[in-house]
Amino acid sequence: MKVILDTNIFISFLLAPGNARTITQVVDICVTKSSVTLIIPPELLAELSEKVLEKSYLKARILQADLDEFLEVIKSIAIIPPKLADMPLLSPDPDDDYLLAHGLLEEVDYIVTGDAALLALGQIDALKIVDATTFGKLF
Repeated sequence: MKVILDTNIFISFLLAPGNARTITQVVDICVTKSSVTLIIPPELLAELSEKVLEKSYLKARILQADLDEFLEVIKSIAIIPPKLADMPLLSPDPDDDYLLAHGLLEEVDYIVTGDAALLALGQIDALKIVDATTFGKLF
């Protein structure tokens, strides 16, 4: 099973990584289960770093060293496809188009997100867009 976790999932995890929450379980599933292949678009890696550095709320709660270590870990276990040059318009929010485009190109089974606009799409072709609770229930 191929999975993309949206930036908001990673940020929620980084804010409280040790807690026994659904987000923690979802990240753990994607990192440890051999049946799951984590796909991380390079655009997502850039967005994650930018958001943590730009937003004072996140910058105050997520240490740069913790972010760097986390990024190294997920890069070492994930497949990182090439950055897309052109993005088709697939979502109500153009900033989310890269997730959907990578999801379709990489034949991803699930995008896990907390983004209401993406969740409203539900599914595009075989790509399912679900929240963390729904994804966690698969395991």
